[in-house]
Amino acid sequence: MSKPELKRATVMNTLRTLRLALAILIGLSVAPGAFADDIDIFLGLSGGSADAPNVMVLIDNGPNWSRQSQGWTDPAGAKITQGVAELQALHQVLTYFGAQNPPVPVNLGLAMLTPNSAGGSTGGGYIRFGARDMTVASNRTALQNILANIVPCVGGCGSANESLSGMSHKDETAALYELYKYFSGLAPYSGGPNSTNVWDDVAGNLGGGLMGPTGMTGYAQGLASGWAIANGLYQSPLSSSKPCAANFIIYIANNASGQIGSTENVYEPNVVPALSALPATPTDTWTDEWTRFLFQSGAVVPAGNTARTRSITRW
Repeated sequence: MSKPELKRATVMNTLRTLRLALAILIGLSVAPGAFADDIDIFLGLSGGSADAPNVMVLIDNGPNWSRQSQGWTDPAGAKITQGVAELQALHQVLTYFGAQNPPVPVNLGLAMLTPNSAGGSTGGGYIRFGARDMTVASNRTALQNILANIVPCVGGCGSANESLSGMSHKDETAALYELYKYFSGLAPYSGGPNSTNVWDDVAGNLGGGLMGPTGMTGYAQGLASGWAIANGLYQSPLSSSKPCAANFIIYIANNASGQIGSTENVYEPNVVPALSALPATPTDTWTDEWTRFLFQSGAVVPAGNTARTRSITRW
């Protein structure tokens, strides 16, 4: 295999891996009958009907996602960045979902990293697109448009950068904490609307752009519901009407080296009550601990919510 062919194969393998991760998580309804029992268990079937899983994709838009260090190329031979490959892969996943008859039942959302300090020197995460029903064509189209509109901004876009300015602002465990708050219907930590998080999924937020296909937010795309934040609180995807829906976080990392600095120890005192048993430490990353905590303890079911499944699996 020639060098250009190898590069193209690498890109395609990456795209297939991302598509496969989502496909596995939702237990595709078009899977062969031989896998029906496993899929039924995975989707949490109750009384012969499935509750669509809630899947949040967290993309690491740290400095490395705007690099071409892998030498990846698109099918035409042009070099592309890690971020572009990841965004295009998710776009293709959504196309696949909509092409099925009926469309694949999954509530899918997008989260990204933010340099917002929440009063300290740490970064965190924010919800770019709340988990919405992907059997609804307008939801799929809105998310696909947002993904496509992010592509030109992988290396920075106007006054607000899609790519974090440095590793000192990258705090992936704080982003997992943010997603814990989202699933639990709690107040945002570092992901609330402000001058840094200009693309939060909130009603009325144009994200500094225009209404229409080029819009950078769900509202700018013409959506009228499904907001991640309302009245200062996250709107949990956990639902009394879908009590058995499974919950997942897919973290697409770009150099998850576990680098720490003056970041995690800033918010650890706030996180400890949620994790209860973990000591605060400035010398290690908590991604492994967060994965275990989210799976074993899961989200806090919001008041008045009778959802039975609150465990969250991180991939």
